[in-house]
Amino acid sequence: KISAENVGVFPNPYYAFNPLEVFRLSRFVTFNNLPQKATIRIFNLAGQLTRVIEKDDPSQFAQWDLLNQGLIPAASGVYIIHVDMGEIGEKVLKLVLVQEAEVLPVY
Repeated sequence: KISAENVGVFPNPYYAFNPLEVFRLSRFVTFNNLPQKATIRIFNLAGQLTRVIEKDDPSQFAQWDLLNQGLIPAASGVYIIHVDMGEIGEKVLKLVLVQEAEVLPVY
């Protein structure tokens, strides 16, 4: 049975990589135990909306590609995640994100 209290995010904390990532530029965290429809809002500690993910599929999972609304990699830090699941309820999660240092090949 889907319950708001069972919703989670992994890996948490995210330390520069996820063992499920297949290549270096495919970074993500996964939300689990979600109903078919959910709205996931990700905020930084300043309360700024970083990303909105609309889920509408039968899977219990949704992924955040660690990009902000402008499709730029999100900064390292603590994020507050509000998951709205309609009639099922709401859940607030915390995620610690530590991004890998970026080394640009050309500058």
